[in-house]
Amino acid sequence: GGDSGELIAAAYQLGVGHPPGYPLFCIIEKIMCSLLFFGPRSSVAYRMNVGNALIAASTTGVMYLTALACVMCSRPLSPSPPPPPPPRL
Repeated sequence: GGDSGELIAAAYQLGVGHPPGYPLFCIIEKIMCSLLFFGPRSSVAYRMNVGNALIAASTTGVMYLTALACVMCSRPLSPSPPPPPPPRL
């Protein structure tokens, strides 16, 4: 939306956008902007958008693994086999 330019500028300078300011977003994007470098002609906005895509993809993966773990834990256990018959005398 209309806040993307403001949030990019706030993250790049580690400033505060408008309230609530999204401090975690600003810190993560500052780190991503420092780590991602695609040559001298890459803009700050491009690097931050690539960082957002990487974070969104990793979040999707974590959510999938969490849902998979919940499904696997909620399955009923298979019934145990019946005990062997007592020995004949």
